[in-house]
Amino acid sequence: MSLTKEQRWKVGGGAAVVVAVLLPLWGELHEPGQTLWNVFLFLMLIGLLVGTILLQRHLMKNIDQIGEARFDTRNKK
Repeated sequence: MSLTKEQRWKVGGGAAVVVAVLLPLWGELHEPGQTLWNVFLFLMLIGLLVGTILLQRHLMKNIDQIGEARFDTRNKK
């Protein structure tokens, strides 16, 4: 599937936002001497990063299907 330049900016912008949030979050919450907390935080951040990458891959495959959802709400009796 070939993406347009605008679609690439939309998908790549999401990754840039995640990186821009993860790095300051690590710096803010990292506490020297608190090994267990730092390991938990590291795993949480890695999980968020992996989830973001998987979501980005899904959006790239289905970018033409993303939009307004329409449901049939008519009474069928």
